Amino acid sequence: MEDEQPDSLEGWVPVREDLFAEPERHQLRFLVAWNDKEGKFAVTCHDRTAQRRRRRREGSRQGSPPEPEPEPEPEPAPPPSWAGLLSAAGLQGAHRQLAALWPPLERCFPPLPPELEAGGGGAWGLWALVWPARASPGEAALQELCVRLERYLGQAADGCGAAAVRDALLPADGGAPDCESPRAFRERALRARWAEAGARLQQILQGHEKASTMVALMEVYREEDEVYQELVTMATMFFQYLLQPFRDMREVATS
Repeated sequence: MEDEQPDSLEGWVPVREDLFAEPERHQLRFLVAWNDKEGKFAVTCHDRTAQRRRRRREGSRQGSPPEPEPEPEPEPAPPPSWAGLLSAAGLQGAHRQLAALWPPLERCFPPLPPELEAGGGGAWGLWALVWPARASPGEAALQELCVRLERYLGQAADGCGAAAVRDALLPADGGAPDCESPRAFRERALRARWAEAGARLQQILQGHEKASTMVALMEVYREEDEVYQELVTMATMFFQYLLQPFRDMREVATS
């Protein structure tokens, strides 16, 4: 342990900085309808919060004068609307995930008719030509069920959050991982320390005008030298770290 470097990442798992950030509340509007041809529920969600934000952003862009250098684009936000087809079994699976996150949701899921259960004997599409389907629950019953499912999804969004409901209904690959790689963590830490040293140097340079005596000015110069050396050290460490993979590849190629 005594031989380890103070900034060693041995035995540590870097976690994303914003992993436990408080999620933003979104106002969602769910629409559920029964698709008799597919034998599934068509679920549509409109994110009212994202829609209003997009309209405000587009309005501000139209009203502002053109800038010579555009600002970098922010990270892509979730779509303001999304839709998908889910079977009865798919809805029940999503409900189990959401109820595990928020137990009070367990009693809110409406019971599904046996005719809609997966493996319950119902058949749609091509399979309807082979096996006759059971009698449908009826249009009025299906409409009532869809209304109850809309109410349930709204409660799930309030209790679990919009992102959790979206991921449970329409799971997608490529989401942000909970942990980041040690290299990314190390690079982010070095970059932050380099930027902090630069900000401190700028703050000290602004103190030249505030020094009213020679003694105060000498103190400012002393602090400036210390922070400048720290800035040079951090910049050197950062760029040496960025160059290390290329040095490793060159060593392998020449060995």
